[in-house]
Amino acid sequence: MHKIIVWFFQLVSVAIILPPGVAKLFSDPEAVDVFMRLGMEPFGRLLVGFLEILSGLFLLTNYFAVLGAIIAFCIMLGAILAHVTILGYAGVMHDVPMILLIAVLLISTCLVMLLRKHELPFLPKKNDMN
Repeated sequence: MHKIIVWFFQLVSVAIILPPGVAKLFSDPEAVDVFMRLGMEPFGRLLVGFLEILSGLFLLTNYFAVLGAIIAFCIMLGAILAHVTILGYAGVMHDVPMILLIAVLLISTCLVMLLRKHELPFLPKKNDMN
């Protein structure tokens, strides 16, 4: 049952992180506009798109799933920081789905990291503590 729950959250994360990554790599006009406003076009957009796709692919594996969750979590923190500091929120209804997706992705990646905490590279293993 534990594996099913972990895979559920991994697949939720993949479903949220992959489409925007592909859109960024294929120069979606909205993504281009966002990164122009951030002063990071095109290299920032391509880097973030690549990292989003990489994290999604890592989340589809057993061995690299925690690394994928860490990358996706960090990307979402960056997105929140960009919106809070530079981009802002328009306060209109089209921002609500984006905010909800960011929240769901943050929660699902946290749960992947929590449920796979024994695989986190920066935490000591049980047998290392002796």
